[in-house]
Amino acid sequence: MNNKTKTLLALAMSGLMASSAMASSTPVDLTWDGKQASASFEGKANQNDFSFNLSGLSSKSALFITLSSTFGVGAGYDITSATFEGKPFTAVWNHSSTTAPAGFDVWTYQATNLDNGIYNFSISGLAKGGGFNGTLSLTTNPVTLPPVPEPGTYALLLAGLGVVALVARRRGLQG
Repeated sequence: MNNKTKTLLALAMSGLMASSAMASSTPVDLTWDGKQASASFEGKANQNDFSFNLSGLSSKSALFITLSSTFGVGAGYDITSATFEGKPFTAVWNHSSTTAPAGFDVWTYQATNLDNGIYNFSISGLAKGGGFNGTLSLTTNPVTLPPVPEPGTYALLLAGLGVVALVARRRGLQG
């Protein structure tokens, strides 16, 4: 093989390797209903990469993702890990196919204050002839905490309890 052939072969191989390393993620199409969005997705490969687009969003969003799968001998999908922008999902229920012949998995992820942009998440597992299902929900409603009572509210509560105790004591003495 001459040097020109070797160079062309090396360029072709590096191009193939670069294109496989830049595997694109599957876009998740969000369905908006007012200030909330939802989507369903599924996967069957050992490594599944997804993305969704929040470009043009006027306010920050809260996100909740749920993954579920079932598996048995020669069927289903066993989720082994999941990440959102490199941060791990929480395994709510995770049977391992190495310890149980059949089972189910439930994984969740929750994030707040998401800005405009494109977000990525990945699900890995053992494909056993089936796949997993996932749901994604977003809201642009601000997350609000319940109000803390004013000190005057506590004063009225204590005064009321005092009156009830006084009435109960008087009835006990009269009785």
